[in-house]
This record gives sequence, structure tokens and C-alpha cells, in this order.
Amino acid sequence: MYLAPAGNAGIFLKNALEQEGLNISGFFDNDKTKDGVVIDGVIVLLPAAASKIAEERNVTVLIGASYKSVPRQLKEQFISLGIPESDLIVIVF
Repeated sequence: MYLAPAGNAGIFLKNALEQEGLNISGFFDNDKTKDGVVIDGVIVLLPAAASKIAEERNVTVLIGASYKSVPRQLKEQFISLGIPESDLIVIVF
């Protein structure tokens, strides 16, 4: 499972999910300065990398943010990159 974006909410979700035993493979974030950086022990990739990963295996993306417009925009972006809507989970808090 990947998380998007790699902000405070993403880091919070990562830690909470890992405490429940889920494995987080990395973050997707549109901030080019974060591309390839390791945050909280996992790599950050640009969203375009999701389509490359999906060619080799299933990729589930959990989109979580406290701004209502961000999850919708990211969901649309991942769908445009060829990630099936069924592989996208959206949380707004």
C-alpha cells in the first residue's frame, strides 16, 4: 500500500496503519523536491511512478488529507495515470 500525499496527515496515517500491522511501501507526492527522499523510513515518489509500479503488480493508494479538495484532485490524477478507481481509497479528516 502507498500513501498520498507525504505531508503530516500522510505520516500520521502511515504510523497508525503500521501499528495495525499493515505494510506501507511508500508515499506518492506531487512535490518534486520530495521525489526519491525517504520520509519516516519509506521513499517518496512522484505519482507518475504509480503507473510503472502497477505494470508489475497491483498498487493500492490510500489518499488522505485534511483539505477536502486534495483527495478529489489526487484521485482524479491517479485515475488519469491508469490506476483503477477500485485501487484508490480516500480518507478526508
